[in-house]
Amino acid sequence: MQDIKITILSENTTYKRGILAEHGLSYLIENKDEKYMFDTGQNGIIINNAKFLGVSLTNLNAIILSHGHYDHTGGLIDLISEGLSVFGHPDIFVKRYSLHSDNTIHDISIPFSRELIESRGANIKLSREQIEIGKEIKVFTTGEVPRTNDFEKVSDKFFKDKELKESDPIDDDQSLYVETKKGLVVLLGCCHSGIINSLNYIKKLTGNKKIHWIIGGTHLISANKNRLEKTIESLRGFDFDFISPLHCTGYVAKNTIMNEFKDRFINLSCGDSIIV
Repeated sequence: MQDIKITILSENTTYKRGILAEHGLSYLIENKDEKYMFDTGQNGIIINNAKFLGVSLTNLNAIILSHGHYDHTGGLIDLISEGLSVFGHPDIFVKRYSLHSDNTIHDISIPFSRELIESRGANIKLSREQIEIGKEIKVFTTGEVPRTNDFEKVSDKFFKDKELKESDPIDDDQSLYVETKKGLVVLLGCCHSGIINSLNYIKKLTGNKKIHWIIGGTHLISANKNRLEKTIESLRGFDFDFISPLHCTGYVAKNTIMNEFKDRFINLSCGDSIIV
């Protein structure tokens, strides 16, 4: 099995000169033969960051979207080429809005229509179920994640209408995992389904395969003390080597995870890469 390189091209923080950060998330997954993009950030900074890092974004094998929010899909249009497959859940094109703390309403939908994306030559493939993608690189989506515990609730600030009458459960939220010689590398988008629900489902899908590394957004930024404590307690039950929370995790939750898992916590930010 070839080494697999995973590069973070969009994320909220960076410690590297010349790299841009934003409220967003994007990963490039590659070996010498294949390249896959998981999410595309918010404003297209992935183009700048890839160029600065000497990473080519041409000849992508596919793009996979974790869900239909602007901060994970905004760079999509810059990457489309004729015949490129774009994988996602059927709800990624649903209109959606969020209510902010100052009571302003924001459109947080994917900023491009399906028609525009297809007009650029993309082959859009939507499914609620798990999809296996890749040849040498074994990439799997989780598909729609069952929500089975009682503490990982979707925020009540998400809606499907400007009038804020229809709550948005964000059913399209999905994660991705990659099979490597050291075990699974789990890549989380925003984890609106909950990190524990997502990891439990990956255990079920894979027959409880070893998890090498958990990387990504956990949407614990607004988690109360009870949810954070139950999340940490549940994480203790998983056999993983490393964890690197990103994006929508928030400082309190990130520091809590760091203090709990100590040398298993690896701080990653925009521009960083791992090789497995």
